Amino acid sequence: MTAKAPRVALVEDDPAIAEVLSLHLRRAGCDIRQYGDGRSALRDTDSFWPDLVILDLRLPGMDGFEVLQRLRAERDVPVLVLTARGETRDKLQGFRLGADDYVVKPFDPEELLARVRALLRRAGHLVDDVLTLGELRVDRGAYTVQVRGRSVPLSRREVDLLFVLAGSPGRAFTRGQLLDQVWGLEADVDERTVDAFVTRLRRKLQEAWGGNAQPPWRIETVWGVGYKLVADR
Repeated sequence: MTAKAPRVALVEDDPAIAEVLSLHLRRAGCDIRQYGDGRSALRDTDSFWPDLVILDLRLPGMDGFEVLQRLRAERDVPVLVLTARGETRDKLQGFRLGADDYVVKPFDPEELLARVRALLRRAGHLVDDVLTLGELRVDRGAYTVQVRGRSVPLSRREVDLLFVLAGSPGRAFTRGQLLDQVWGLEADVDERTVDAFVTRLRRKLQEAWGGNAQPPWRIETVWGVGYKLVADR
């Protein structure tokens, strides 16, 4: 099963960027708290002690460098600077003040997630990308699924969907929640997409288990809500 979700404080004043980042980070298993300015983030660190801070530099009210300096004086927490300020002098200033990594906008979300995982791994807070339920093994890092030790040919989205459901056995997810966590901001998908993927996923898992026997885990429909994965043992 997964470890406790690492807490990430996202300090970003652009709502569109913050929303995209939050979706990707939640899909990666992180617990996100968003802040639109540095002062509110610093005030909240006592109640939400983050395992990682993603920090923009161009913030209203208090410059990101000052936020970084105050964080370093109060907390020993990894800080990833994410900013449009790509000049060498800005990067050097960020590292001098204690930044652990520095990413310049525009950025590739997958690269950013890889950097986030590296910092969390270094700090001992990495979310496990591998789930095991009996003879079902889901590795989201490698995008592989095995049943009884044999590989199951699933698409990337099918692996993501299975990982979300298997990560919380017995929890009912609405179609909207699954859309957010698996497809994010893709505009060409709707709730019928979730139904179609669940149908294919059920069929492939049943075929991998073999015969007519019921596997000890299955995806059930929760009428009026969505879907949940049930594990007998």
